[in-house]
Amino acid sequence: FGLWPAAGTLLAISAVAVFVVLQIPSVLAPIVPMSWEKKLGDALVGDFGGRFCDTAQGKAALAKLTRSLDDNPQDLQVEVANIDMLNAVALPGGKVLLFQGLLSQAKSPDEVAGVLAHEIGHVRERHVMQGLLRQMGLAVVLGGFDGSGGSTLNSLLSTTYTRDSEREADEHSLAAMKRSEISPVGTADFFRRLEGELDRTGEF
Repeated sequence: FGLWPAAGTLLAISAVAVFVVLQIPSVLAPIVPMSWEKKLGDALVGDFGGRFCDTAQGKAALAKLTRSLDDNPQDLQVEVANIDMLNAVALPGGKVLLFQGLLSQAKSPDEVAGVLAHEIGHVRERHVMQGLLRQMGLAVVLGGFDGSGGSTLNSLLSTTYTRDSEREADEHSLAAMKRSEISPVGTADFFRRLEGELDRTGEF
């Protein structure tokens, strides 16, 4: 067969294998039943160590904002985590966490709307499941965590999405805000104010 043809064939096979591995999450994520993903989310997050904010006024305001940004808010669980972090994350099972440190910097609901809509976009586009499959593999999705739920959650909290996923979440956010007649200017101003904190902490 010859050395160079063999090397070329091996290189081609390796390239195809890498491509398949990278594409598997985006192919499999949409066909994972939401009921499975919800069970994963419940097992991972629970009550987040009792750190969810639970004031009636705050929950009502958050529910109202969520309803304005999504047509099926009953599929979502949006919570505020009482942690001083400039961050917001989407987790399996339609869960979205906004951290208190982020909200404390906001001056109006409009400023938070873009952040929330962006994270909802990750949920609706199944980016969360893609990230889980990419980091943990199919075995975790099908077989559970074997006592490693805490480390899995930590990994998800630090998940970075692909450029395409971030673009899709941004597009979802802009469309949701347009439907709700919420100006994106507030969110843009919010991000500008957070730039200093972003440089300092590396979060969000």
